[in-house]
Amino acid sequence: MSTFDISFIDSNALIVSDDYSSAIVDSVSAPSKSINSVDQPTEYVDQSSDFSSDRTAPPVNSSVKRTRKSRPKKPKTPLIYVGIESNGGACSRVFSTPNGSKLYQPDVDAEFLPPPIGTVYTDWQEIIAMYSRYASKAGFSTKLGTNKDRPENVSFRYIHCHRYGKPRFGNFNMANHHKRRSNRIKLTNCKACIRFRIYPGTSDLILYDWVEHHNHPLIGQEFMDFSKEQRTLTYSEQHMIHSLSLHNIGPNIAHKVQCTLKGGHHYVRGKRIDYKNWRRNIKLFIGHRDAQLTVNCLASRTTNLHNFFFTTRYKMIFVPFTGVDHHKRCVTFGAGLICDETIESYVWLLETFVKCHPKPPILVLTDQDAAMRSAVLKVFPTSAHRLCMWHIMMKLPAKIKGCNVDNDEVRTAIHNLVWDVLIDKDDFEMRWNTLMSQYNLTGHDWLNDMYGIRERWVPCYFSHLDMCCLMKTTSMCESSNAMFKVNTNRHNSLLQFLMSFDTAIDGQRHNQRELEFNMMNSSPLLHTNLRIEEHASRIYTPALFVEVQKEIERGMLQCTNNTPTVVGDVKLYTVTQYNQHFVPVCQFEVAFDVRDKATSCTCNLFKRIGYLCRHIFCVYRPEQVHAIPDRYISNRWKRDSLPRRVYDITNRYSVDNRVETRLRNEILDTVALCADRLRHNPTELSALCEQMKALKIKIFADVPYDPECNRTNAVISDILRVPETGPSTLILQHSVTKGSGYDKDKENNSGKRFVGPREKAINKIKKGKVARLCGNCKQHGHNARSCEKVQAAKAEAAAKLLASKASAAATMTDPT
Repeated sequence: MSTFDISFIDSNALIVSDDYSSAIVDSVSAPSKSINSVDQPTEYVDQSSDFSSDRTAPPVNSSVKRTRKSRPKKPKTPLIYVGIESNGGACSRVFSTPNGSKLYQPDVDAEFLPPPIGTVYTDWQEIIAMYSRYASKAGFSTKLGTNKDRPENVSFRYIHCHRYGKPRFGNFNMANHHKRRSNRIKLTNCKACIRFRIYPGTSDLILYDWVEHHNHPLIGQEFMDFSKEQRTLTYSEQHMIHSLSLHNIGPNIAHKVQCTLKGGHHYVRGKRIDYKNWRRNIKLFIGHRDAQLTVNCLASRTTNLHNFFFTTRYKMIFVPFTGVDHHKRCVTFGAGLICDETIESYVWLLETFVKCHPKPPILVLTDQDAAMRSAVLKVFPTSAHRLCMWHIMMKLPAKIKGCNVDNDEVRTAIHNLVWDVLIDKDDFEMRWNTLMSQYNLTGHDWLNDMYGIRERWVPCYFSHLDMCCLMKTTSMCESSNAMFKVNTNRHNSLLQFLMSFDTAIDGQRHNQRELEFNMMNSSPLLHTNLRIEEHASRIYTPALFVEVQKEIERGMLQCTNNTPTVVGDVKLYTVTQYNQHFVPVCQFEVAFDVRDKATSCTCNLFKRIGYLCRHIFCVYRPEQVHAIPDRYISNRWKRDSLPRRVYDITNRYSVDNRVETRLRNEILDTVALCADRLRHNPTELSALCEQMKALKIKIFADVPYDPECNRTNAVISDILRVPETGPSTLILQHSVTKGSGYDKDKENNSGKRFVGPREKAINKIKKGKVARLCGNCKQHGHNARSCEKVQAAKAEAAAKLLASKASAAATMTDPT
């Protein structure tokens, strides 16, 4: 598949296509949550075992035997009612405590509420199911707990919120800092729970306390598929993972298959990591018994078995528009298919893109395609066009091979020069000329050509643009292309390619929803006691906070500032930066305005990437700045950069939202759960089978077989969700792509890709690096068959053999 990437960078907006992608996040984003405040605060109670007057308990279940008198009430804690918070369909009442923190009371229907205090149960599993249903509607997960008055006697049983428990904070040591497996804190010591006391001498469980207030926001319904309960795999899914592994299909592919069969990630229990963990559990179960289990299996068979010894099929060019989201992940804004790589085709494509996104990008990143450059200059005259540095630097081995004996040294020097983002234009030009003179490369044609277009690819020529260093190469786009190639192949039709594209986009957005879920339900691990670090953890996404956290740490440990020079209301600091061995590396000038805390640094990191540098954080300490000013918080990196509506299930690709699909999934899940529950009870399984057969007979009698809707074409039409018949006026012609090996003037075309001189040179160099080792003389460059010593020995042996034969013949013919 021939692909071409166009990457857009915009410091003030995230641009995407369709309902999901058309959300333009400008300088002020719409809030993702809404709280309807009231004028006069009202007092409520917290941590109470009573229900409010407007919350009615559901009817008592069949397993409830009787009701006992509850214990004396706890003292009431005054709470101030704030309002109602809506979080993706899950509503909660928000209260404010005297210490300023917030509490969240789930607002669910009365039929899902736990029973009154004093209710007696006889079945613990029914209690778990009851509270799990309530938690699912409220927006949280659960965990179980017990309390024993003696080691062998359980006297109390609890069901806690999944964020119950005190968070553990590790001591950060700069000298011995290792990357943690997880840098998030999921526990908030939430007290929400339901508690039961086991009546002495019986198995009765008495409900004696229910705390319904949470100290954290609840999970919206659009993220509940990531909860602990929804991630628990059923027996059928576990069996499917094992069965597919027998066909060399791993857990990743198994998860994709399940998503396709059920109509989207939202209907699948468990994430990819859960599928991987189950596969791991199978391997752990086998363990060191692997050989014995294999022998036993073969022995049983001897007893039981007799004699057991990405371009489409039409070669169209796929052009994705790729950018970076607020999690520093690739996001696809849109895509197009064109028949050839000409200026006219690219102009049409970009003009069509402008119709979807009227705001032009600040920067467009492409490779060295001349047609694309002309199209970009015509459609985006105000946007900067930048060439991919990776594509240019990849040509160095082929271009300068043989020009200088110190080839590696030359390449290293050029790399260090062109990737330096801290130099200006004059310094670059001076150092480039010095480097060319040093290595006698002043007459090199290709290097001179690259120097002639230096303003198109060298970073220092883009330093005036916002977010200029966010993307310097198309490497992130290459990973996005790999995602599309995994889901399609060159034999697909256009419709199949479109469906594969939808599946790839759905996977991309699923990963983003997972990042959003993890961000909302965990807190970053702080490394210092600085308030500015805690403030940064609340405003930035986890991916960006890691970068900002490094700058804060290094500003504290690897930077020092001198006594400032005061010029009016501005303080001028000279900040010295040290390396990890505490050796001074360089100095930067930082200006701090005492009036409005406006700060600037000569390293220009904020303009280049969008967050403050270590030198400014070093100055913030003596200036007692404990929070990042709003002017230095880029909307691109904020947690609420995207409105919550983009995560709605109606905006997801490849998700089948039809009512019949949801009902079919519910029926299949219900039957699978019943079969899983009875898998060790053959009698009940047989009864269930007979009931299902009886139900099948009834359905077949009520709904007769319709041969019309079961025809092959009708079934395919239903699967693809396209009409079976219709007009067809478009005729696809064979497109011409660069390097495809297709020539429209020839009748017979192999379709093989052309290999250019650059690729040939690189392949030749790679082959030279892995030279063969002779097993005879232990020299590189040949093998034992072509070894000169072996050939000489063979020739010598052959000559001796001929000489001996000649001598023997002469002896036989000599009469003497």
